[in-house]
Amino acid sequence: MTLTMIGLFLAVAARAQEGDVDSLFNKGVLAIRQEKWEVALQFFDTVIADFGGDDAKEFYGPRFGVVYYNKGVCHSKL
Repeated sequence: MTLTMIGLFLAVAARAQEGDVDSLFNKGVLAIRQEKWEVALQFFDTVIADFGGDDAKEFYGPRFGVVYYNKGVCHSKL
């Protein structure tokens, strides 16, 4: 992994922590559409880390599973 990619990951992670679940998810989907798999994965990982606790099912319902699905898509493309 190059230093540029590491810097990109850190920048995405810093910006992602400032967002809410919907904006982070939408940014991840946009990155998928642009085939930026690593960037998308960072967004989905942040959503899971910040919002995917034990209460995720209560707050978001089964639709939260789409985050995990998209994360899997990113992994399959790497």
